[in-house]
Amino acid sequence: DDLSEAVKDCHAVINLVGILYERKLSGTFEDVHAEGAARVAVTSKGNKVKRLVHVSALGSSEESQSEYARTKAFGEKAVLHYFPTATIFRPSIVVGPGDGFFSMFDRMCTYSPFLPLVDGGKTKFQPVHVDDLVEAIAYSLVSKDAPGQTYEVGGPQVFTFEELLRKLIRYRKRWRAVLPLPLKLAEVFAAVSEKVPYFAPLLTRDQIKQLQRDNVVTPGAHTLSDLGVGDLMTVDDALKDTFEN
Repeated sequence: DDLSEAVKDCHAVINLVGILYERKLSGTFEDVHAEGAARVAVTSKGNKVKRLVHVSALGSSEESQSEYARTKAFGEKAVLHYFPTATIFRPSIVVGPGDGFFSMFDRMCTYSPFLPLVDGGKTKFQPVHVDDLVEAIAYSLVSKDAPGQTYEVGGPQVFTFEELLRKLIRYRKRWRAVLPLPLKLAEVFAAVSEKVPYFAPLLTRDQIKQLQRDNVVTPGAHTLSDLGVGDLMTVDDALKDTFEN
């Protein structure tokens, strides 16, 4: 099939496939994060691929209330079952040009007089720049210690959701209000947003579940420093790179 043909004669395979919301054309979280990840692992093993890197997400857990986070965990489990020497990466928010965080909220600023803080905006994140994640993946492909390991990936700083939005507003000089959005109202907004055709939803009910847990590196976890990746890009530098390059 197409996947087998794609990995044929490859030394390494890197699986970056994931979705932030479900749509008929893109499939379900289960289709992509769990079954899709398993298929990549099985096909890679069958084609005698030497190294497999699977990019999951920080906060993945089989016990999570979020279908996104739960299927990410199922995918990790399947990958290690079929390809035990695979390397797993769990990044927090990945930022950089064209990202799904700063770029998305910047677009929202162009037509909305305010930015919403779901449940007060106190959820903590540890944004990592895409270049730092890419460097870590590259290092893992030649590291003798990386096979079979799981790395949690975060940047050098931890911020709340509110702090990140305010940084964006100050940097872009858009001066939008940042308003708390109560949980019940956020759920109603998300339900409506999910039904709008052709456009990516601004918020989903599953994302609200994710926002109820901090998204930071677990103490004691293997991190970028274990791969020799240091001097990580700060959020201020990431903002400059996102909007000036």
